[in-house]
Amino acid sequence: MSTEKNQDVLKTTRTDIQQVDPRNLVIEEGFNRRVDYGDIDGLALSLVQFGMIEPIEGYKVRGEDKFVVTEGHRRQRALMLAFENNAKGVAGFENISKIERVMVLPSSNNLKERLFIMAITGEGKKPLTELEKAQLYTDIIAMGKEDGKSRSEMIQEIINKIGVSRASVYNTLKISDLPEGIKERIAANVISAGTVVAITRELKNPDEQVKAVEAAIVNAQKTAEATGKKVKTATAKDVNGSANKPVMARIEELIAKLDDNDVKNTRVTLLKALHDGLKNKKKLNQLYELFR
Repeated sequence: MSTEKNQDVLKTTRTDIQQVDPRNLVIEEGFNRRVDYGDIDGLALSLVQFGMIEPIEGYKVRGEDKFVVTEGHRRQRALMLAFENNAKGVAGFENISKIERVMVLPSSNNLKERLFIMAITGEGKKPLTELEKAQLYTDIIAMGKEDGKSRSEMIQEIINKIGVSRASVYNTLKISDLPEGIKERIAANVISAGTVVAITRELKNPDEQVKAVEAAIVNAQKTAEATGKKVKTATAKDVNGSANKPVMARIEELIAKLDDNDVKNTRVTLLKALHDGLKNKKKLNQLYELFR
């Protein structure tokens, strides 16, 4: 006997989506945690050419024809730039008919709910940086404490509502406790947030953390100079002595240390031969011959 319940197909209902003049979109000072807005010029031109496909979310200001933006701060900024370029006669912005009004979905005016919306949508097309997420999570936890909830309860709420792992939340929150100098280096994109978190797992002293971060950045620059490539963001392979380095990078670091200390013996010779064999992707039987 079937235990399945019959579910009626729901009728289509009208939404209360609004068509709003972009100049009536209000930005609440201090609400948006995003710092890196990405390519606003390119986004502005795209909106003019194709219109705004994805609605902005916001709540209506009582008694006024204005909406406070909850989600869509990049799009709002790009829309304003498009209007500005149109007024200046900038090429490509002559016709702004597709953005004279844009779609706005209603959102709650509850601050904590709005922060959660930002956290969820921030995983999308232009993800929030780890620094931005760290600030957002910290603010959500602080608001929960004001409501009498513990830190662990709020972390669980973040996990449930945003759909991220516990390890991911804790790793992101670690960034909030970093020295300001390190945060600035992450914001400048000269070292990855994940690499810094890995450094803090191994080194607990803030001064040592700063030294390790700066050394990794220098190593990344030296590698770029040696290879003639553009300097990239420092990663685990650039961290001196890190257990999080890829295996080959750790072997190379060990060989460099042996050379610096003028250590020469058959084991060092074999290690170098093995490293070269792995680097040059020699076959197993060729590597085997090194040890016979």
